[in-house]
Amino acid sequence: MTHSTGHRYWLSRSLGVVLFVLPLSFLLAFFFYPLVNIFRLTLRIESVGDLTELGYLLDVVWFTLWQALLSTFLTLLAGLPAAYLFSHYDFPGRRFLRALTTVPFVLPTIVVATAISALLGAGSPINRVLMPLLGLDTAPLRMSQGLFPIFVAHVYFNIAVVIRLVGGFWANLNPRLNEAARVLGASPGRALWEVILPTLRPAIASASIITFLFTFTSFVCVELFLS
Repeated sequence: MTHSTGHRYWLSRSLGVVLFVLPLSFLLAFFFYPLVNIFRLTLRIESVGDLTELGYLLDVVWFTLWQALLSTFLTLLAGLPAAYLFSHYDFPGRRFLRALTTVPFVLPTIVVATAISALLGAGSPINRVLMPLLGLDTAPLRMSQGLFPIFVAHVYFNIAVVIRLVGGFWANLNPRLNEAARVLGASPGRALWEVILPTLRPAIASASIITFLFTFTSFVCVELFLS
């Protein structure tokens, strides 16, 4: 290795380290440190008062954790087919629909949550159609409170993350990977599971982390739908 080549190599390595350390430092300083500090202050025995209240707080943390994990899974379940659609097909209105998925990011959380609550409540347009159609005197759809609207809201808010991150990565994959797997005898499902999804793993992991962070801190939705 010549001196010039070695210099370029170490320069490239140093630049890579800097590009990794800078965003990581930003996350540690402005997200993880405040979050850990909040938990530390919240779960201090002297600030809780007694073990009963501590147990309540631990239940809240556990609920927040598992609902965020399940919300992330449901968002991936809904987002991956949409990411495939937008990354592999060109159809009229494709760009408009793709841009429309980002609308939740510019809307206030309380507005979207209230709209979902109204859509799933007793006086929703769906119930106004179903009641005369089924000959019912009461609304058959009453899901404006509870876990279901929380998951609906989280999927609605975060599906754009999956479409943007995974869809953009998927669109740039070499199509010959799937073709080679099919030529070697793999079924479409096996080619997807053993070739495509492992290749998409970095993008899926990134989308999952971002979605989990959003759903873990989605206090407005939880408060509105469980109050």
